[in-house]
Amino acid sequence: ARGEVYGLSNTSYLDPDAWPKVEDGKRLVREAVEQAVAEDLDEEALAEKLFGVLGTDTLPAPRPGQGFAEYIPQLKHSIFIPSIGDEHHRQAMVEATKRGKGEWDTDDKMAAEQLQRPDATPGENGIGFDTGMYGTQRQSVILVDWDGNVVFKERALWDSNGNPIPKGEGDVVFKYKIDGWDD
Repeated sequence: ARGEVYGLSNTSYLDPDAWPKVEDGKRLVREAVEQAVAEDLDEEALAEKLFGVLGTDTLPAPRPGQGFAEYIPQLKHSIFIPSIGDEHHRQAMVEATKRGKGEWDTDDKMAAEQLQRPDATPGENGIGFDTGMYGTQRQSVILVDWDGNVVFKERALWDSNGNPIPKGEGDVVFKYKIDGWDD
């Protein structure tokens, strides 16, 4: 419905207890759209405002002595997750970045294929990854206009070896029209 904002995260859509980051995100998206309308912002400016929403970091600091696995439930409090992990994860990240710049065309395709395997399993530690730091890797903005034109923008924040990508240099954009929109 017009004027509505829906939020999704890593929980069930029907979960009655909305995560704090979902509530924050809905509010911030609503504010960004209202500002875009009031200031007649163009597509690029609106997309940057929405990427700003996706960059909102309200992650509480870990308690002294809190283990990484114990800290995981705090992730529901922040839209953006900075690089986090224990000493084992930090050391693995140092080793990965020593390999230099990641090769997107091969490394990402290989990783995607591994995730699609029916026998794919979470990491041995039960938290979904084995090595390196955990955090937001990519951000996506999808804009749809009144004529059914779609702009999908994805921003990569890290390469496949864990090296940071400067803002905007890892962006990809896809534009298309929704089939049947005008039917």
